[in-house]
Amino acid sequence: MSFKLINAFGALVVANALTAPRAPRQLAKPARAAPAALLPAALPSTKALIAASAVPTALGFWRTGYAVSYGYGGAVAASAALYLRAGASGVAALHARALVFYGVRLSLYLLYREVVVDMGQIKPKDATLGERAKRLPILASCGFLYYCLAAPLRATASVAPTSGPAGALVAAAWAGFGLGAV
Repeated sequence: MSFKLINAFGALVVANALTAPRAPRQLAKPARAAPAALLPAALPSTKALIAASAVPTALGFWRTGYAVSYGYGGAVAASAALYLRAGASGVAALHARALVFYGVRLSLYLLYREVVVDMGQIKPKDATLGERAKRLPILASCGFLYYCLAAPLRATASVAPTSGPAGALVAAAWAGFGLGAV
């Protein structure tokens, strides 16, 4: 029942994003400054994106597998949320919403699977502080990878809010995330 609820929520988010009204594209004259609607969105700071990638990945200190499951979902959602908070609009906002949806849906699914599905073959091991510290290189590498995964969002936030090719790629991302939720 809960899994169907997660999929219904995902379908609702996808339907809402696909029916969002689009602003008409206006071309500015070269002699004047571009209207505010055509300026690229503000970008979050590099420090904020590093933190958004590193903090969820640090769950790997608790359980190793969490770095590549909840850490991945959390880092993707947190990085995209930073772009929304920075005022992303148009294609960048749709792209950021798609990644927030993906990260949250992935994390909810993993939580559902961990709580509801009997995963008896996977047993947590006790680890000493030294054994946990040995995980730092792989966790740092995962955090860096998740930081780099925010690069496409930085690209869509740097173009005009109504860019056609970027919009087509974001629509393809929504279609893929929606298909994955089914």
